[in-house]
Amino acid sequence: MGSDRQVTLVITTCNRPDYLEECLASVRQQTRMGFRLVVLDNASVADYSGVLDRFRELPMSYVRNETNLGAAGNIGKAMRCYSDSKYLVVFHDDDMMDPRMLEWQFDVLESDPEIQFVSTELAVFDDGDAPPREVWENLSPEVEVYDDTSDLARSLLGGRVLCFGSTMYRSSVLKRIELDLPRFSIIWDRPFLLDAARLGKSALIRAPLVLYRLHPGQDTNTGPLSAKNLIELMRAYRAALPAHWSRADQQLFYSHASNFLVYYGYAHLAPEERIGAAPFIRKCVRNKVLRFSDIRLSGLATLMRADIKDALPSVLIDAARAVKRWLTPRSRRGEGV
Repeated sequence: MGSDRQVTLVITTCNRPDYLEECLASVRQQTRMGFRLVVLDNASVADYSGVLDRFRELPMSYVRNETNLGAAGNIGKAMRCYSDSKYLVVFHDDDMMDPRMLEWQFDVLESDPEIQFVSTELAVFDDGDAPPREVWENLSPEVEVYDDTSDLARSLLGGRVLCFGSTMYRSSVLKRIELDLPRFSIIWDRPFLLDAARLGKSALIRAPLVLYRLHPGQDTNTGPLSAKNLIELMRAYRAALPAHWSRADQQLFYSHASNFLVYYGYAHLAPEERIGAAPFIRKCVRNKVLRFSDIRLSGLATLMRADIKDALPSVLIDAARAVKRWLTPRSRRGEGV
């Protein structure tokens, strides 16, 4: 494998030896070798010995936590404890990497010392389906570089697909930023990258170099999430944009915020965290991450459907009209919806 240790690859895992086996098989195919590999087990009760034995030729260390730190806590430990090499990747056990991923990312970071991290795009597949490895055929590493955190924020708000788990960091960056779980909970990854992008340039390889598995045990499906977390995420995006923002930035921000908060975020809260459609909208508006003018009847119906799962669509629309009238300031009620 060679003695080059400029790259450390940490794979976080917990009770998923079958997934880890597929992940390690993709690691074994990497065209850039010589990296240090750490499997960081988050206090699993599952037996990993068979899987680890099948990959003895890899430069691998197996470390098992004595207690479960939570998924984000385990990623945080990887960033704190293994950032002694020049570059660090913290990969997830349920995903697989293109054979050229580490090589291409390394080349991007080596080409420009101002680039703080480089991520890649992803291809999604459902657990139980065959991973779509055909997407890796005939790829070329087209690189998109963001000059500052505002550029990165605009890209993410505009819908650019970025796989957080693919990211290769310049390790010096990880000593200067922190993972803020109390503020963001399970949606901490984008704010973390925005913070890193404040330190210099960032980059995205426009190719699906990660096969991203969808399954019920994913952290984003199992972790706690509150209305405050949703609002704080949008506040982080707003803080990444210029203080005196342009009309284009406003349009981009509020378009993304209304779609995310109304059509996605609220429905993903646990039932006990859903504070009701009207209070949620008012809270978002007070925090300046949503505007009354961006709220449509279909959006109100979506929010209320999350609260009343078995309500008929027509009933929801009628209720949404009533809520809209109640929320709209008196001076604007004659302007139409």
